[in-house]
Amino acid sequence: MENSLGQKTYDYLRRKLARGELPPGTQLVNRSLAKEIGVSFTPVREAIHRLANEGLVEYVRGTGAFIRQPDRHEIAQLYDLRLLFEPYGAREAARHMTRYELEGLQDICDQWLNLAKTIRASGRKAANGEEAASFFDLEEAFHSQMLQAARNRWLTKIAEELHVMSVAFIPSRLDPGVMNLSVIAWTWLGHARVVRALERRNSEQAGELLSQHIARGKQLVLNRFPWKGPPGNLLG
Repeated sequence: MENSLGQKTYDYLRRKLARGELPPGTQLVNRSLAKEIGVSFTPVREAIHRLANEGLVEYVRGTGAFIRQPDRHEIAQLYDLRLLFEPYGAREAARHMTRYELEGLQDICDQWLNLAKTIRASGRKAANGEEAASFFDLEEAFHSQMLQAARNRWLTKIAEELHVMSVAFIPSRLDPGVMNLSVIAWTWLGHARVVRALERRNSEQAGELLSQHIARGKQLVLNRFPWKGPPGNLLG
């Protein structure tokens, strides 16, 4: 039972990270989290320890556990690794994906498009908190489902970890400059193009389109990321 509670707590914290609800620098307080999730301290400690092993949390001696605040160079490295693994996953998915899996990805794209239309119809230029959370849920679901379709569990494990870390560390994720209508529409279009390539079983095009999308996302994030890393051109 304790192990299942530990997994439940871990999944809960990972989801909050992926949705931007635990921004870098947030302190993780055992007592507060245990009350929020409805578990004892032990599952919370276990979950935080797992997140620390994954590089998402760091311990500050005498203070506690905090969501890591990576520097710009680390973010660039995460995106560079995504550019190595995820396009390969897209190429493999094009070879193995079932019709049911394709329909699942298309459904996610349809939800993205509807989200963009809702924001535009409201007259707003950016997503509100609930819409931003939905956006990141869709982002995580798309990449996870596509990687699952590659039929390579090691690739799935590595690529999903990289994706969660790169997304979780985006600064000011709810800032209108980050989650604006243009970004949401661009995200929908980029993923919709990948789905069309997957549907045609065009593995090379699927990989290339996803590579272009990740590279553009990297530039968007780094352009807004505070400079704390070593000198040099990190955009490649």
